[in-house]
Amino acid sequence: MNIINYKCFMIKSIVLYITAEGAWSNWTYEISYINLDTNTSMTITGITQTSYRIDNLQADTYYKISVLAYK
Repeated sequence: MNIINYKCFMIKSIVLYITAEGAWSNWTYEISYINLDTNTSMTITGITQTSYRIDNLQADTYYKISVLAYK
């Protein structure tokens, strides 16, 4: 089994149209991902950076990844 890593970047440009940098830089993010082969899911909460590395993903596997931003 091959293990891969995925670096997820949150999209800042969409938020810039709504608020100033001082506002969106204080947001918290949540990443949810689902292994579509096994239907297992994981949610990572409390992320304060605008990038995050998801470790231990399986090669040749489809994942659905979603990001939620909130204040």
